[in-house]
Amino acid sequence: MKRTLLVVFIGLLGLSMVKAQDVIVLKNTEEIQAKVLEIAPNTVKYVEWDFQDGPVRIVNRSDIFVIKYQNGKKEVFVDTSRMRKASNHGKYIDRIKAQAYFYFGTPIEKNGAGPAIDASFGARFYDYFYLGAELGYACIFEKVVLTQGNYKVENFWMYSHLFSLNVNMKGYLPVSEKLFPFINLTMGLGFFPLDGIIHDGQHRSDYDIHLGLTNGLRWFNMQVGAGVDFKRFSVGLGYHALSKNGVTANVGYFKIGIRL
Repeated sequence: MKRTLLVVFIGLLGLSMVKAQDVIVLKNTEEIQAKVLEIAPNTVKYVEWDFQDGPVRIVNRSDIFVIKYQNGKKEVFVDTSRMRKASNHGKYIDRIKAQAYFYFGTPIEKNGAGPAIDASFGARFYDYFYLGAELGYACIFEKVVLTQGNYKVENFWMYSHLFSLNVNMKGYLPVSEKLFPFINLTMGLGFFPLDGIIHDGQHRSDYDIHLGLTNGLRWFNMQVGAGVDFKRFSVGLGYHALSKNGVTANVGYFKIGIRL
């Protein structure tokens, strides 16, 4: 009888000793018999139960499924990073933030082209939308044939330039964390501050261009196009129209720049 009681006592003591340890259960189903020392925001520090004088070991919280403590309590670990991503409005950009673009490019038409620069400052709304104010400057050298009264000026080069103040909008179609194709719509006012200058090889003079794109006249300015942001680089192309009183000037454009 005494021997039986002794065996039962030793068994209960062994069982209590087994329960006296912490058990870390990993997501791969591995169980670690341990004594938990510290639970940090991203890691858990512990020593092995059967080697408590040994080195302190560290495991990532994201690798842990549950910890069963020696007092019987359990703590289930949830991947908070996945929860944050699930609650974000965008998969890659999870907030509204300031953003800017600087572009160099050229307007393009059948008989002319020239340099252009644009700067846009505004806000990025998660993965999907950008709204900003844009300042632009463009000039174009165009080869034209024009008749003024009885004087026919043939094959001369015309130079004109344009300042613009616009609202710039982009809608993004995110592909990855670094690649964001977009469609672009820019609308505003264009200003032609100086007369066009013509040169036919013999004559050079200020001339009131037949479309009236001179003398500070204000025109409706619009750009529609598409492009792609890759990391901080941006490329776009599209259609650029200027319109006033039923008269429209149409050109294409190409831009390359940097996103801040």
